[in-house]
Amino acid sequence: DGSGYVVTLPTGAAAAKAHLAALEADGFLGPSTRALWIDFSLYNVNINRFVMARLLFERLASGAIRPSTNIRTLNLLWYDGSGIPLLLVAEGCLLLLVLFFIGLELHSMYTQGLADYWSDVSNWYDWPALTSFGLVAWLRFKTWSSMSVLKAVITEDSADGTLDAFVSFQAVGWWAGNEQVALSLVTLITYLKVLYFLAGVPHISSLLRTLSRAAPALSAFVFGLSLLIFAFAAAFHLAFGNDLYDWRGLGDACVSLLRFVLGDVDVRALMLSSP
Repeated sequence: DGSGYVVTLPTGAAAAKAHLAALEADGFLGPSTRALWIDFSLYNVNINRFVMARLLFERLASGAIRPSTNIRTLNLLWYDGSGIPLLLVAEGCLLLLVLFFIGLELHSMYTQGLADYWSDVSNWYDWPALTSFGLVAWLRFKTWSSMSVLKAVITEDSADGTLDAFVSFQAVGWWAGNEQVALSLVTLITYLKVLYFLAGVPHISSLLRTLSRAAPALSAFVFGLSLLIFAFAAAFHLAFGNDLYDWRGLGDACVSLLRFVLGDVDVRALMLSSP
């Protein structure tokens, strides 16, 4: 149900060891403990990167303890430095360019009419790309504003030269992670637009016409293949999901099956789990 307990360890080594000893004496961990998360953050001043680490120790239904790690490196100080950052100038120019193209699309929509405008297939690519750029800009702002709040907290707490409280970067990492996902979608949509312009090249146009004519047969094949992969993924998940991390869920099992095709699979672990 999401319930649990949070303990913040002191930054000093001696105080942290004493706190851990007190938790052990009080029985903080026991047979009823489902999982233990350990979160900490690091900063490398040489390369200007933050590291957000999460260690998870999960008790499985079989009684075994399964450890896992999630370590992410992020650059969260894009605009820090003296003067006006060049990155900020470049991103501002890109945002103005996106707004300019949005204005052009709205003008075309007004002059051509909605029916004629949306009859052009290229416009179905333009609007997702333009709105995705806006989404990326909004996520970048949210990441920057969250980081600014953390910087203010760190500056206030370290006024005496020592950072006493734990500062969680998980919220900033969440916004930054979503920004990266949105940026990857923008990249995909942009290159699809490039493919649309390449449709006039003879060899590319022949390929696209072939795929268009084979679309019904390809759709049936993809559906059957997807159903087969899902069936095997469900079987592997039920057989090994309680013991092996790579098969812990249906989605993970599907990815592991694709890696299986490439030979990237731990056969020994499968044999030990189910001889």
